[in-house]
Amino acid sequence: MEIPAPPTALGRYELLHRIAAGGMAEVYAARSIGAGGFQKLVAIKRMLPTLVDDERFVQMFMDEAKLASAIISPYAVQTLDLGTAVDGSLFIVMDLVRGASLGTLLKAAAKRREPLSVKVAGEILRQAALGLHDAHEARSSDGEPLELIHRDISPQNILVGIDGRVRITDFGVAKALHRATKTATGEIKGKMSYCSPEQVRGEELDRRSDIFSLGVVAWEALTHRRLFRRDNPAAILQAVLSDEIKSPQLVRSGVPAHVGGLVMTALKRNPDERYSTALEFADAIGAALGGSSSAQVASVVTELAGDQIADLDHAIRTGTNSIRLESTPPSAPSRRSWIPILLLTLIVAVLTAGITMYSLGDSEEEGVTQETDVASGANNEAQGDIVRGFQVDPSSLQPPTEIPATPVNGTLEGSPEVRAPAPRTPREETRLREEPAVETSQQPETSRAANVSMRSRPRRRVSAMSDESEPPPSEESPSPEMQSNVRQGTNGAFILR
Repeated sequence: MEIPAPPTALGRYELLHRIAAGGMAEVYAARSIGAGGFQKLVAIKRMLPTLVDDERFVQMFMDEAKLASAIISPYAVQTLDLGTAVDGSLFIVMDLVRGASLGTLLKAAAKRREPLSVKVAGEILRQAALGLHDAHEARSSDGEPLELIHRDISPQNILVGIDGRVRITDFGVAKALHRATKTATGEIKGKMSYCSPEQVRGEELDRRSDIFSLGVVAWEALTHRRLFRRDNPAAILQAVLSDEIKSPQLVRSGVPAHVGGLVMTALKRNPDERYSTALEFADAIGAALGGSSSAQVASVVTELAGDQIADLDHAIRTGTNSIRLESTPPSAPSRRSWIPILLLTLIVAVLTAGITMYSLGDSEEEGVTQETDVASGANNEAQGDIVRGFQVDPSSLQPPTEIPATPVNGTLEGSPEVRAPAPRTPREETRLREEPAVETSQQPETSRAANVSMRSRPRRRVSAMSDESEPPPSEESPSPEMQSNVRQGTNGAFILR
């Protein structure tokens, strides 16, 4: 069977550390969370989930919470809430006491072989008697006396805080007038070693039964011995009923006789011979010891249980920090922390803008350069076409010969007039016919140089036909067809200046 993992929260309570566990319940240190950052450390007693279906135990658990919540006393652990977990188990929320039980203090002192002083032990007992009296006087919400009897007073259920205050706890088996569950005949509630004789006999109980149990605790606190410790339960019950009880001063030297006497009064087997109330017992202790301060008690708790309390505090801090890391969202950066972020953002923005503007400028320059190159290329290509229209030797190029201004069929478009080319000599005509035509793509370097030289000469025009297959011009004057072409400025007629 798979054991379920312990819970991390019960309702609005975050579980920080498990303090103790038993066969019926477990106790946690927890934190209560409220609005506006409210926090309070509490103790939670949770019934085991395996007992959820036990109706009698569930009712007992609810009775404990209801009875304990009715007790208003600085010497009793306060019950704050009763809740139900998601698995159906009940839990009781109580004050968290940073300290140790009287049983733990007695064991620590015995281990050191340094018993509690009579005054410190007496002060712890006095406060415990006051808490017990407040429990006996508890009333319901309607003001009716509850007639509550603890029935389980023992060193384990008397908590001594690091503040020097004593608190009664654990009303799980308490008897009350309005309790839903009843004790069956022959059933003993509480620890046998601390039961009263009437409790062992199963008789009707009243508050004086708790006074006997507190008397047993007082005897053990003063003597540092167990009063009714025996080998088996039957022997324990017999000892409670009939075994001789020695006075504390006879067991431990240093215990005043009058202090031992008041303890023996609380241990009378006849209830009528005991103190009638726990308040009367508390007053008797205070009068016998002459009073003691809570500061002395606090000092003893720190000395004997300081390590245990430190471990509890560390466990609570560790649990709190782990919960904070898991659940708390990251806090927003402070106003000052935004300043370097803003400055860095501005610097990046400025640099980005500068780089963008620089890139755009380069792109525009490249575009202008490309357009200029394209235009220049087109220009050069056109001029190259003009050059390719001539099939001449660059060495034969000569400046044009001036002739009388004679208009040829009127005025040319884009030019004031056209002059007829000078007639060639027979020698030039013969050389032009004998030399083969040179394609522009196969022109030697000298021809290309000549072409460049021709492009660079200002304001010189030479007429030519674009068709490279045409024969070279003759010495005769232009034909009417050529004049017509030149006049219209179409079909590849070019003028070089």
